[in-house]
Amino acid sequence: MLASPLVPGINDGNLLKIKMDVDNGIYTYLAKYKQHPFEPPYINITFSNYPSPPNRFGAGMGLISSVGGLFFYFPGMLYFMILLIDMVT
Repeated sequence: MLASPLVPGINDGNLLKIKMDVDNGIYTYLAKYKQHPFEPPYINITFSNYPSPPNRFGAGMGLISSVGGLFFYFPGMLYFMILLIDMVT
């Protein structure tokens, strides 16, 4: 009830049928009240689920492109520090 109008709601067939019946009843009543010579408009509603898009959170992002510098920097630096410590001691 307090959901954002931008978010699609839950599709409920019973609620949709009630809404369609109420709307068609209003159109029928107004057409008879105003004595129109034509048939009142009729609303026929169907619904379908929204397609769920693929998850694009990590799409196009590789491990080496994001943190590759760490993979190439730390092993060499670790080896250098161990070598430096061994040379000093």
